Amino acid sequence: MGFGKYGRRVAAKAKREVTGMFRAKPYNPGHPAPAARAVAPAEHVAAAGEPVWSPKSGGTCASSDVEGRVRVYASANSVNLGAGIDFMVSVNPPQPYTVEVFRVGAEDVSVLKTEALEGVPQEWSALDLSTRTITCSWTPSWHLDVPAGWRSGIHVAKLRTEDGLQTCVPFVVRDDAQSHDILVALPFPTYQAYNEYPKDKKTGASLYYAWEDGKIYTEGKAATKVSFDRPYHVTGLPANFDLDTAFAKWVETWAAEQGKSVGYADSADLHDGTVDPTRHKALIFPGHDEYWSAQMRDALDKAIANGAHVAFLAANNVYWRIRLEDGGRTVVCYKNRPDPGAASANERTAQWRQTGRPEQEVLGAQYVSTLKGTAPLVVDNAGHWFWEGTGVRDGEQIPELLWGECDQVQPWVQSPEGVEILAASPYTGQGQPRMQHTVVHRTPAGGLVFDGGTFHWAKGLSAHGIADSRIQRATANLLARMLGE
Repeated sequence: MGFGKYGRRVAAKAKREVTGMFRAKPYNPGHPAPAARAVAPAEHVAAAGEPVWSPKSGGTCASSDVEGRVRVYASANSVNLGAGIDFMVSVNPPQPYTVEVFRVGAEDVSVLKTEALEGVPQEWSALDLSTRTITCSWTPSWHLDVPAGWRSGIHVAKLRTEDGLQTCVPFVVRDDAQSHDILVALPFPTYQAYNEYPKDKKTGASLYYAWEDGKIYTEGKAATKVSFDRPYHVTGLPANFDLDTAFAKWVETWAAEQGKSVGYADSADLHDGTVDPTRHKALIFPGHDEYWSAQMRDALDKAIANGAHVAFLAANNVYWRIRLEDGGRTVVCYKNRPDPGAASANERTAQWRQTGRPEQEVLGAQYVSTLKGTAPLVVDNAGHWFWEGTGVRDGEQIPELLWGECDQVQPWVQSPEGVEILAASPYTGQGQPRMQHTVVHRTPAGGLVFDGGTFHWAKGLSAHGIADSRIQRATANLLARMLGE
């Protein structure tokens, strides 16, 4: 996603001249966290529509990165059943806190809650001004050995201090021993790309923005490397996380009714082979999955060539080519700046379409523009099997479905054979008349590839005020075809 210039460039000579590492006073290991004692799984099940984290749910949002009252990050984005994961916690001022772990899906279920743990402050330890990378080398505060009896799924660890402040961090529990009917992949590299922690108007930076002298700047000064070794800014939930949970809530209900299994992973699990997409019948990317390494893209291409069924429900996916460094803990993307780590022009961290592999050759459509507000999805090709049982007609409008960003079939870009347009929705994007497309095509190996082409497709399945029976039925038709029904 691109942005125009924001604010004016200001002189910051002293900071520009420093390209090394600033190190804060290290965390004092003389205050070790006590061994965590997990209470028996809690009985609480969130009410329908109640979010896992909310100012109205058990506490008050610790939303200020300036004060850093309670902050947390995890040692991994996904963890297999039976394996362990650490949580690095900072509490300021020192006070007890608890951790409650929720599994988010058809129901938001509390699966574990700790007794009170000792909370102490930890300082972020490094700022590399050459890349604007913030790294928090915090001491582990709580360790979770994921029980083998848990279900694969989206999980959120919610922390609550004694004085009622709370924050959280998401992670995925995998089940590597199973071949799933549906494998849902969450876009953790994209989550991190948008993370501005600490959002303090001083040092925080994402791959889009950077703070300097109390002003915010865009890509010319934004970070070129961002680390998972830091909390997510403000609430602790990453941008567009609600797109992924909206799909999870719907698909788990649908799959249970159909007798199908659903598993979960981090999309970056494709990078190192942690997840083999060919083992599962349908691979679903429900949210905004914009940042992809070459290894991730190669794994996707190989799976599709072998007949895998793939669905990207949102838009602007597989857009930026990245590198993952430090064992996957650092996302690298220089975008429109020179990339010192690239061996060739086609290996630089730029748009995939700039490196000779446009996303449309996989998805059938690709990102065209942002959208202000919402617009309706406009049905096209109503006689297609995709729309069967929905009762729609060509030109019928489904409200609220276009939001955020949109994809379009671009005739001047290489594209798969047989791409079929299922929705053609006019809208105004970045001040110009635009057209959004929802598409599907069948690959030579027999797999289906679907591109929803709009951010709100997943919300059209389960979100209050946006969910629509026509989108639910159409998505069910797609999954049924993918699963051979």
